Amino acid sequence: MTLTFDTIRTLLRRKLEYATVIWAPKDQSHMKKLEQIQARFARVLFLKYNGFYPAYPAAISYKLLIEHLCIGSLEARRNLYKLMFVHNLTSNNITCPGLIEKIQIRVPIISLRIRPEHTNYFHIPHNCSPAYLESPLISSLICFNAYSPSLDLAENVNLYKQKCREILNIGL
Repeated sequence: MTLTFDTIRTLLRRKLEYATVIWAPKDQSHMKKLEQIQARFARVLFLKYNGFYPAYPAAISYKLLIEHLCIGSLEARRNLYKLMFVHNLTSNNITCPGLIEKIQIRVPIISLRIRPEHTNYFHIPHNCSPAYLESPLISSLICFNAYSPSLDLAENVNLYKQKCREILNIGL
């Protein structure tokens, strides 16, 4: 099975995940095309290790295939990279004062902090253009806000990454 992981890392992920924080697809049709590439690759690996193609005698869904191979969907991996980008930026592993100054941290009063609508850690303006919301920094902050109740930016990089993998259900 380690050959499978090495094959996935070297042949597939290097191409599909290159600069994913910057070049992440926004359109569902583009995301679907990328997932189809990984799905085809997963079916071929399944054939190699199990001796039959997953479409015969009974079809096996893409979700079951990626769970069986412990690889996770490309969308989940893009979210992992976005979450890691936010962590690296806020913990000074990436030195970019121009990006840091654009981050607005929300600090609600104590009585409002436990309410679910006040769990967003970063402030994202509501009157923004779609292009602004799709920028790498803002889309990463939006992604972090979606998972912020479960994450802590003060954690060690390895612990933070492991927690992100658990939340996003990524095995490898």
